Amino acid sequence: MALSYVDYTGDNSETEFSLTFDYIKQAHVTVQENEVTKTNAAGAGNYTINETTKKVVFGTAPGTSVRIHIFRTTPNTIATSSIAFTKGSGIREQELDNLQKEDLYIAQEIQDSLKGTHDYLLVNERSSDPANPSEGQFVIWMSDGTGAGDDGDIMIKIQAGAVVKTKTLVDYSA
Repeated sequence: MALSYVDYTGDNSETEFSLTFDYIKQAHVTVQENEVTKTNAAGAGNYTINETTKKVVFGTAPGTSVRIHIFRTTPNTIATSSIAFTKGSGIREQELDNLQKEDLYIAQEIQDSLKGTHDYLLVNERSSDPANPSEGQFVIWMSDGTGAGDDGDIMIKIQAGAVVKTKTLVDYSA
């Protein structure tokens, strides 16, 4: 189970979707419909977060088969942290609690980003060049020597900015 995101599918009638994860600030929650980021503001085409029910509430129901991706992105640098300590100031319990939550949430987000359907990557088939991945994604495979790479090479194909690049990660023949 994911610790920092949840996915739903729109049905053109449902407007409320449960948040299955905690967050420190609403600004740490992002909502996307078919990979398009929505705005946290009242009105059609936007959403709000109901703090009492822990639900994302859309102004207009997402359409049928629309992918709804709700995820948390906790600030992970000192400059963007929601907690700031200054010299000579007292440290309050709530600040320490939030600092601990930030660390936990960042670790969960990293864990979720590394997980696919497994907690590891298993390449157990050799193949020729796979199809190009979608924008912002990649595919890793073991070459059978009939396409890119020599037999046994571990290859990666990446698409970013509408450009697809294929590189050898492990040169088995070397």
